[in-house]
Amino acid sequence: MTAVVFMYLPTGHDPLRPDVKRINAISKAIHARILEEGRWHFHQFSLPDDTGRIKQDATLHPLRFRGNNGRITEGHMRDVLAYVTGLGRALEQR
Repeated sequence: MTAVVFMYLPTGHDPLRPDVKRINAISKAIHARILEEGRWHFHQFSLPDDTGRIKQDATLHPLRFRGNNGRITEGHMRDVLAYVTGLGRALEQR
């Protein structure tokens, strides 16, 4: 299985005082936009941050990508990361 879980962290994210509410809001908005546009598909789910990667015991809403399609190239991966980053930056401006 090639599942990759990741979160977009807003510009100016302070790891000592993470704004989990904002991080989750942007992540959920990215996911909604991705589904609306239909170019890519990611799963989204809630996940307790047991290890404290963002904030200990916070509930996060990351994105998950499964890359087990043999036709997915490194170029596709670069494109989708640029796409998610662009969406995140645009959503930060709202």
